[in-house]
Amino acid sequence: MRHAAKEIGQKLTGVPPGETLRELIADRDWLFEDGNYHIDVSHLSSVVRFARFLDSESPELAWAIELAEYGTHLDSQFQYPGDPPFEEFYPAHIHYLNFLAGNDRDRSLAYFRNQIDAETDEQDRAIAAYVLVDLLGRIGNTDEALQVAEKHLKHLDEGSGFSFPDLCRRAQRWDTLQAIARERGDLVSFAAALIGQGSDRPTT
Repeated sequence: MRHAAKEIGQKLTGVPPGETLRELIADRDWLFEDGNYHIDVSHLSSVVRFARFLDSESPELAWAIELAEYGTHLDSQFQYPGDPPFEEFYPAHIHYLNFLAGNDRDRSLAYFRNQIDAETDEQDRAIAAYVLVDLLGRIGNTDEALQVAEKHLKHLDEGSGFSFPDLCRRAQRWDTLQAIARERGDLVSFAAALIGQGSDRPTT
């Protein structure tokens, strides 16, 4: 981000030092006329994509959001589509990264819910659901995460890195865990569900 901000700053006169990239491009659409850009666009998309792995406390997260915002100003030929639910690459990443940063999380969750509803391909819908479940899990909303997972991810192979039984355990939904364990013939998870149900009962 600093490289892009520096290059833009060199093209502008009278700009106060220390302005952020967001401030530098605000109301200056002419900076992007005729397909102009100020940073290697393939590197830009890579950095924004990798920013999804940042911790919510990472200082680089704010920079990544500004880079994603910068990307939305690029000519359409340089806004390469991503994989579901990031087909609208930069807008989707703005929602994702803002969620990580704790900015307007309800709006971000609504965006990814809509991506699931709009997706017509079953596999892509599952990928979008996986992203939403992950975000919900980050804020401890295991109830909605379980609802989404039960609808779209219940039969996902655990080799994918997602475990529906583990989500049931985190949500303490022993009834759901028991049902899926019976369906899969998973005696270990079935026993865990029975133990969990017993531990939740009040003692006399």
